[in-house]
Formats: sequence, C-alpha cells, structure tokens
Amino acid sequence: MAKRLMRRQAATSKGLVRRLREVPLSMLRDERCRAKYQLEGVVRLGILTLASGGNSQREFEARSEQLVDRATSTMLGFGGERIADNTFGALLPRVDAGQLRDALHAMVKAEHRRGTFGGTLHDRRVVALDGKVLAPVRLRSLVSAARGALRAVNDPRSTEASWAPDVDELRRVLKAAGMEYVQLVSPSKGPVYGLIRMHRWTLVSSGAAVGIDERPLDGTANEVGSAVESFDQLISAYGRTGLFNTVTADAGNTSLALAKRIAERNMAYFLCIKTPQGEIFREAKRLLQGRASPDYSVSEDNRGKDITYRVYTAPLDGDWHGWVHARQLVRIERIVSSRGGTEESRGNRYYVTSLTPEALPGLGAATLSRGHWRCENEGHWTADAIFFEDAHRAPLSRHPKGMLVGSLLRMMAQNLLAILRTLSRTRDGDKPAWRTVRHHILMLLFDTVLDTGEFDAAA
Repeated sequence: MAKRLMRRQAATSKGLVRRLREVPLSMLRDERCRAKYQLEGVVRLGILTLASGGNSQREFEARSEQLVDRATSTMLGFGGERIADNTFGALLPRVDAGQLRDALHAMVKAEHRRGTFGGTLHDRRVVALDGKVLAPVRLRSLVSAARGALRAVNDPRSTEASWAPDVDELRRVLKAAGMEYVQLVSPSKGPVYGLIRMHRWTLVSSGAAVGIDERPLDGTANEVGSAVESFDQLISAYGRTGLFNTVTADAGNTSLALAKRIAERNMAYFLCIKTPQGEIFREAKRLLQGRASPDYSVSEDNRGKDITYRVYTAPLDGDWHGWVHARQLVRIERIVSSRGGTEESRGNRYYVTSLTPEALPGLGAATLSRGHWRCENEGHWTADAIFFEDAHRAPLSRHPKGMLVGSLLRMMAQNLLAILRTLSRTRDGDKPAWRTVRHHILMLLFDTVLDTGEFDAAA
C-alpha cells in the first residue's frame, strides 16, 4: 500500500540510497585501532534505522540483518553482516559530534542546491530558533562517563570502586572531558541527574521543515545568553548559501544583542517579546494594547473550534530603547470560541521586527508568527512523538556524548523523512503521515523477517 501511495523518484530504493551516499560521512575521524566495520557505514545504517522506524540499539541490530540485498548494504558502506547492538552503543560516544554536525550542514546544502526546499513565508526565507531538552541523563550514566574520562588520562579514581563524586567534582570532571554542556540538577528528592539543552534551527519557510543545525548549550548558561553564539555558528555554516534571510525566535531567545547581530548580517528579524525584554515590551503594550481596530483579521475552523487572529501594528522609526534597527511592533491576538459562539480563551503575543509595515503588513506578520511554530509542531513534536527523543527507556545512548551524536542522527533521519513527505502525496493529494513514510522505507529496503509459519499451518 505504501508503495502505491508514494511513487516519486525520491521514495525509491535508489533515491534513498543516493541521498544517504551523498551525506559526506567520510569526514568522520575513526580513531579505532582495529575496526571490523567502516565507521561511515555504521553511521549510515543508524540514520536508515531511525528513518525506517527503529528507535533503539536492538532495532539497529535487527536492521543490519534485514537489508533485502547485499548490494544495498555494500553501497551503504558495510558488509551486509549483522552488527551487534552493543557494538553500535559503544560506537556512538566515540563519534565526533562536531564532525557529524558538519555532515548535517553538507546534507542540507546538497538538498538546497537540488532545489528541494523552495517555498517562502510572505516572500521571506525564514529560519526559526528554539530550545529543546533531550532525555535526562541518569546519575549512573554521568558517573560512568566521568570514569571513562578519568581512565583516558590514567587517573587512579577511575579504578576506585567506591568513587562517588559530589556535584562539584562531577561537574569538573565532565567539563575537563569536553562534556561541559551537561547541566547537573540536584532535586530536593531523588538523585542528581543531567540535562542536555540544545539550540535548534529549523527552516520553516520550506515545504519540508528541516532542521539545519543544532548546538548544545553550556551547562551553566541560559538560552538567551547563548543565542548570539548559536546564530554566529549558523552563519558560519550557511552564510553564503542564501538559504534564509529572516530569523524568528521565541521570547526565551530574544535579546537586543541577537537583533543587532542579525541586522549586522543584513538579515531581517521577527522576534517575540515578553516582560524580560524590558522597555521595548512595555512600549509595545503602550502602543498596541488599547487598539480597537485591527490591521488584519482572519478566522478559521480548527477541530470544532472557531479561532480568530487579529493583528495590530505600530511603526517605529529611530532609536527605541537601543533598538535602532527595529521598524515595527506587532500584537497578535488569538481568540478561541466554541461552535456556539462562546468565547473560551483569549491571548496576546507581542513582536518586534526590523521589517517596515510596507514590507511586512498585518497578513505577513500573522504568517511569520504562525510559521515560526513549525519548529515545534513539525520539529520538536515529531522528534518526541515519532522518534521518542525524550524517552527515558531504551534510548540510542545513555552516554552524554552518545546522546549528542544520537540527536544529530535523529535530525538527519527526520530531515530525510520530511523531504520524502514533501516529494510524495497520497491518493487524496495530501502529504503522507510520518509513520506512513517510515513504513514505506521499511518495506522498500528491509526484509521484516515476519514468521508466518503458524498462520500457514492454521490455514
């Protein structure tokens, strides 16, 4: 059935393998002395496992022996033999996350040159910044990772069976081992655990809302304080491609410093503001809160609810509390009513933008506001609901370094599915569901090894 629903070239076995082969995984440095399997082949198989519905090390092992033919496995870069789940688990923390991140950038650039993305939001090519937290890291995994780091430098503490570091000592060891991105949390009840917080950038203006970059935050820093550095690294990767010309962000990442840096790059910004943004937010409320007549209004039916969006704008010209590049303030009011007309909720979001009212009228502001949340609805939600990124049980890796690598592999697999969804249609002309695309890849490239002997006997 899935093959009949998806007939485009990109959804064929050759198209899938070609896209995976184009990802330059040969740049990954393999520091293993003796290796039975090529590193790039194992990583490709990891991406393909995630793209075909596998979310654990055990499913990775199953996929390694389920490939339909040996020629495909050879093209992917490994010999077509079964690879044990613990081999994959042990390999993940040894992959250089920075090099894999470069491979992600190359993957996105290849699709951009191919013209896969296309589309705009009100004539803007838009990238959205948002934060994401990976599944918590247990204390046992943190101590194990710290022991491994100490063992690498022949520290005698690594062999002490009773070594139980306090929070400060554990933090120092992890930082020295390059795992400064782990934020240690000491709850009032229960053991210490770790959090890995990420900045993720999503191309929300394209048909396929693909993740184009992600960066772990320092364990002692917050999102807004790291946004400028994340933007600088994004520009370093894509600055010459023309992939985007507008940046959106939620209030948790908005700052005058970020707006200034975006303007310095001759790009536009559309940033959500709240109380932490201080004077510019108070100015927005003063100019827009009492407005009775909207500049733009639209209503729609959503699952039995009537939702109305009203857009109010106020032009800016000059130095507004340091925002010399800001040209407009925007308030978007969202009203939810029942079918009977009873109002159920009402809320407001405020924005500051460097786009003038002529360049971004009320309709355009509403489009950018709603388009930003594709990073959540098609990005973070998909990672959690389809790929179980926030699952506590049976993760790809429990090691902090392995979790970073697993997150990048997951983003690559999710991008592959997003592209296939955009290039394919159901018989009704709609995009296929995420699970439909995953099942299609599973049936196309793998033998699912379904034992039907008992059913045949019963027949």
